[in-house]
Amino acid sequence: MTPARLFLVYGINDVLHGCLKKRPEGSQQIVDPMSAKAMPYIMKMLAIFGKQGLSGEDRDKVTKMTKLWAERGIYTQNECALMDACLATGTGVSASTCRCTCQ
Repeated sequence: MTPARLFLVYGINDVLHGCLKKRPEGSQQIVDPMSAKAMPYIMKMLAIFGKQGLSGEDRDKVTKMTKLWAERGIYTQNECALMDACLATGTGVSASTCRCTCQ
């Protein structure tokens, strides 16, 4: 992965964490609208990265990021598993599968 692509993932991470901070107190399990709208694009991006092939180190960095999103409640475990699957297989998911819990 080129450094620019890895920076893109880190930039998305910063935006998602900013959205997490703006969620109302006690609503950590509800995905905010911005994160929900970003999810299909993140999955598509990860599928492209998977299709183009990643070094083991870069794949580990991206997978670590999705695990962090699940731990912090940005996305659910299932949603992050779908993202990891997009990265691993290089294929996307259907629009009906790619729905966050807030929709």
